[in-house]
Formats: sequence, structure tokens, C-alpha cells
Amino acid sequence: NIFKVWFNLSSPIREELVEFHDHALIVALAICSLVLYLLALIRIEKLSSNTVDAQEVELT
Repeated sequence: NIFKVWFNLSSPIREELVEFHDHALIVALAICSLVLYLLALIRIEKLSSNTVDAQEVELT
């Protein structure tokens, strides 16, 4: 019966599914971290470039 195999925690299919789920979560976390880092980098660069431009205007 397919349900006995599916809910048997020691079956190879179930173990592979759990392993796939773990790897999928790691990949999703890595992608989210990269996007968050890039958004923060863009935000910081935008603020620092505005500050530099304002200082150049004040000096000239």
C-alpha cells in the first residue's frame, strides 16, 4: 500500500524527501540572504553618493 510506504519514516523515499526539503530550504535561505544583502548595499551606496555629491557642491 502506497500510504504505508509514504508514512513509514524509515523508508528510503521518505528520507530522500526530507533531505531534498533540507537542501531546498538552504538554497531558499541563501537566495533571500543575497537579495537582502544587495538591497542593503544599494541603499547604503545611494545614501553615501548623495552625501558625497552634497559635499562637492558645498566645497565648490
